[in-house]
Amino acid sequence: MTASLLELGATTVVGPVSAVPEAVAASTMVDYHRGLAAGVEASQALADAVADADPLAGLFSCFGSQWQVQAEVRP
Repeated sequence: MTASLLELGATTVVGPVSAVPEAVAASTMVDYHRGLAAGVEASQALADAVADADPLAGLFSCFGSQWQVQAEVRP
């Protein structure tokens, strides 16, 4: 599925390489998205999210190219 999403134009795909309990996935993704919202690049946001988490959170991987939220510029 990762290859298909990248082929269809997704810049970055994050997902586990094996089954992860729902609670672990939820807390990891909340932390990951907090990092993204703070402007951290995708791979670093994921690394930060799994650093002190349940060891099963380490099953998440980041595929594709670097991506980060760009600050909105208003005139």
